[in-house]
Amino acid sequence: MGERLEQERTRIQREEQAKAQAAADGELGALRDELADRKLKLAQAQEAELAVRRERADLEEQKRSFDLEVQRQVDEARRKVREQTQREAGSSSTCSSRTRTR
Repeated sequence: MGERLEQERTRIQREEQAKAQAAADGELGALRDELADRKLKLAQAQEAELAVRRERADLEEQKRSFDLEVQRQVDEARRKVREQTQREAGSSSTCSSRTRTR
């Protein structure tokens, strides 16, 4: 009877080890799946961040170009106003001189 108990004990141990191994394998598989999912989500988030950073840099470059063009236009408008003012001042002083000489 002792031998039979030992055989039964060994059989039960093997069954329990197999169950434990199956449970561990299942848990390990689930953890691997979760890890793969997290890696995918991380890669997607990094791609999204990179896209946003590139877009921000592009918008900043567009703003700098726009600001530069606006400043050039303002400078050109000032130059034209200055030239017109100088011409008018020159005309005005010429007219004043003619009036005084008469």
